[in-house]
Amino acid sequence: MAVLESFDREHPAMTLSEVAQLTGMTRAAARRILRSLGHLKSDGREFSLTPRV
Repeated sequence: MAVLESFDREHPAMTLSEVAQLTGMTRAAARRILRSLGHLKSDGREFSLTPRV
């Protein structure tokens, strides 16, 4: 849930490192969560929420 909550108006799109830093997770943990959530899309570098959220 912390990963989804880290996206807001100030951070509509973030890199893996930014998500890890904002949530206090390791990059590996953040990567696993980002890839497993169906509510995010990636352009190869940045992740952002999909309209489904």
